[in-house]
Amino acid sequence: MSAAASGGRSASLRAQLPRAAAIHAYIISGVSFQLVPLLIGAIKQSLHLTTVQVGAIPSSELIGLTAANLICAALIRRTSWRLLTLAGWILWIAGNLSSTLATTAGTLLTLRFVAGVGTGMLSAVSMAALARLAAPERSFAAAAVIQALVAAACTLATPLLLRTDSWMAVYVLLALLGVPGLFLFGSLANLGRSSMASGTAADARRRYTTLMLLGPLGVLLTYVAMSMVWTYYGEIGESGGLSTQAIANALSVGAVAVVGVSLLVTAMGRRIPRPAAISASLIFTCSAVLMAFSVAKPWTFGLSVIVWTCGTGIFTPYTFAATAEIDPTGSSTALAGGLSGAGIAIGPLLAAPFVGSVGIASIRILAPVFLVAGFVVLLPLLRKRHSSLVPAR
Repeated sequence: MSAAASGGRSASLRAQLPRAAAIHAYIISGVSFQLVPLLIGAIKQSLHLTTVQVGAIPSSELIGLTAANLICAALIRRTSWRLLTLAGWILWIAGNLSSTLATTAGTLLTLRFVAGVGTGMLSAVSMAALARLAAPERSFAAAAVIQALVAAACTLATPLLLRTDSWMAVYVLLALLGVPGLFLFGSLANLGRSSMASGTAADARRRYTTLMLLGPLGVLLTYVAMSMVWTYYGEIGESGGLSTQAIANALSVGAVAVVGVSLLVTAMGRRIPRPAAISASLIFTCSAVLMAFSVAKPWTFGLSVIVWTCGTGIFTPYTFAATAEIDPTGSSTALAGGLSGAGIAIGPLLAAPFVGSVGIASIRILAPVFLVAGFVVLLPLLRKRHSSLVPAR
């Protein structure tokens, strides 16, 4: 191989490092929560926790994640990405490693909050970074695919680790996943600097406009609907007389469908217009809710889960890409990411009183109302067209 060819390949690999660093930081936020259902029982037994204390563990981490994400969404306009990214990785790694030493509920809750803050910082920076890359639809979809694969691998590894009678080993695994970030954070920071030099400096000095806030608000409303449906999907199936096994099979197929849809978005990118993609997402998600409450048969319920996951899998990359073009700094996209976490937390809380008083059928009305509201809010955003910030590599 000639020196010129070798140098060209090395340059090409270096050019991809910022994308790799952004995707690596992005996938972290989903892995920890994927493992919570598997860890809760072992932690409860080991630390002799009450039911309330057990429920507070994921809540503590989610509060830290959401708060840090929302704060950093504003900070990334003016603050060094190097500082935010390095601090995020240190808090993530230290929070997970320290969690292995927790002996009381209060200590564990505090350390999970610390890990959540680190996750929120990484989430904000990675969202802004993916927003600044060319073809953001493809970048977000590719990140979703890799996140799902890593989460699946960790899900398979967790029972093996728990067989050693040590839930602490799972937190060690999570900490190790963050170690590459200590070597990649400089590439992520360089992306922030190069983007600012290429034309976002003026945007960073601007205040948020109404248009910049529509994307995050639309994401919040839509994720409220998504979380309430996904939380009660099992009960929807049970209300139709389906067995637990049938429901589990349907949800498993849905998890695979998400990967397939994300791969499709990665391949198609802007060849599907954003208004058409998000309109399709609305149709899929609303149709899935109605299908889930229709004739209760395993195949119809499974089909509703597939249709639902197709709708949600389309929504995220195209909506985040739309916010990226309205606000080239990536701040609005980071804010949308933070509000997606808030929507996930709010959805089940909002639906619970209705489910308790009216029954599970209330989801059939509530979810489409929030889905349509999110779409209406996003409409002005989808009508705007802006040039890509960073040229394709």
